Amino acid sequence: MESPQSPDHQPFFRDGIESPPTSSSFYSGSPATSSITEESSSNTDFSIQRVHDNHELKSSSNLETIINDTTTLSNEHHAHAEELKKENTALRSQIPDLLDAKQKHEERESSLEDQLYELRLDQVFWIDRHERRILELLQCRERLQERSQEYVDLMAEHGESAAETATTERRLRRSCVEKQAEITRLRLEGEGFRQKTPA
Repeated sequence: MESPQSPDHQPFFRDGIESPPTSSSFYSGSPATSSITEESSSNTDFSIQRVHDNHELKSSSNLETIINDTTTLSNEHHAHAEELKKENTALRSQIPDLLDAKQKHEERESSLEDQLYELRLDQVFWIDRHERRILELLQCRERLQERSQEYVDLMAEHGESAAETATTERRLRRSCVEKQAEITRLRLEGEGFRQKTPA
């Protein structure tokens, strides 16, 4: 048979549910337990504060690094932009000189084309002149040959000696050879003009 429970251990019912005893001695605990709880709470607060301080320190350091990097990049960007502006200004300042040089080049090219055209006309003129001169010399040679033969025949009719006739004939032939040499020289000069004539 179970022994009856002591009054201190009687169950307490509230709304049909057993509740723990409300004795003050049950919650107060011993002095040692209270000291451990306070120390643990103090350590926890210190750890939280240290983590918080470290986080703020790191955040501040990261923010400062970001600001420094951003400032550096911004300064480099501005410096590069200034260099580009200077280069652009220098290039723009050269545009008038380049346009003037282009105009002078076009004028010089036009002048050279005119000179080339005149040179071609001159060469055509001199080639034509040489050809006409050659033709005249050929005709002159033919006339000299005819006159030489006529002179020989005439001297023979008037009884000129054979020696005199031979001398006159040699003189006339020499003249023909000189004319032929001049014809050859003019032909060579004409060929030179043709080779120098631009296509």
